[in-house]
Amino acid sequence: MRSIGLVYDLLGTLPRAPGDPSDADAEFEPEATLVALEAAIARLGHRPVRIGNPHALLSAVGKGELPRLDAALNIAEGHGSRNREGWAPVLLEMAGVPCLGSDALTLSTSLDKVWAKERVAAAGVAVVPGLSVGSAEDLETAVLPGPFPLFVKPRWEGTAKGIGPRSRVADPEALAAEVVRVTRAYGQPALV
Repeated sequence: MRSIGLVYDLLGTLPRAPGDPSDADAEFEPEATLVALEAAIARLGHRPVRIGNPHALLSAVGKGELPRLDAALNIAEGHGSRNREGWAPVLLEMAGVPCLGSDALTLSTSLDKVWAKERVAAAGVAVVPGLSVGSAEDLETAVLPGPFPLFVKPRWEGTAKGIGPRSRVADPEALAAEVVRVTRAYGQPALV
């Protein structure tokens, strides 16, 4: 029987700051997901071990209190940084625990939509044109990726975070307003 760690962010545990968007923890997992993963690991004849979020993992590693693990399954999302999905794999690697799934570089590259598109295009796959802008003022000199309507979303979010009815913009004014909303609410560039 092998010990398989679970690293995760639990829905409802993100400390909220004033101004956080309503979907700030949309990528975190409900308790039911952890129960299902634990059951699947047990059905395979292994022992699931809840580690918690990347901060709990960091604390356990730092204090020398990480239980002996044969591997770990990382579904943690982190919060705020475009490298947040790589936090747990890096810590697990440093602790000598094999991580099931993607490594930190893969997770960080794929979370950043501009970097991911560049890598995919370099491999010869056609990608949709896009533009990363840090502010509405950047639009004044930018070459738009196509005609209206356009679509605006946060550059390094997943699970449809930051996407809503106003994400589809039909004119320059709506585009500027949506870029302002995304950059302010999510603290990152907007992808058009």
